[in-house]
Amino acid sequence: MNIGNRIKTLREKLGLSNSKLATLAGLSQPVMNRLENNERSADIETLEKICSALNITLIDFLKDSDNCEPLVLTPELKDLIHGAKSLTPEQLQKLNEFIKTLK
Repeated sequence: MNIGNRIKTLREKLGLSNSKLATLAGLSQPVMNRLENNERSADIETLEKICSALNITLIDFLKDSDNCEPLVLTPELKDLIHGAKSLTPEQLQKLNEFIKTLK
């Protein structure tokens, strides 16, 4: 996977400039530029910052971009995930069944 191209593709899908993404991720614009141009490699911590700024998970970032759209973690989805953390496996199963009935 070309990490720089992946960052740029996801950034452009959200209509963000290189500079804006750098700010949101807490990185300098020159660092973001080098990452996108593959002049610098990104460690996991840096990728997590970028993913957080893009409102996606690291797993979604690493998915094959040709086959999978990243899951954008909206505030509503974040609330749902946060609330589901404390559920028992049985409660999670019931929640999943309920969600399927809403489709």
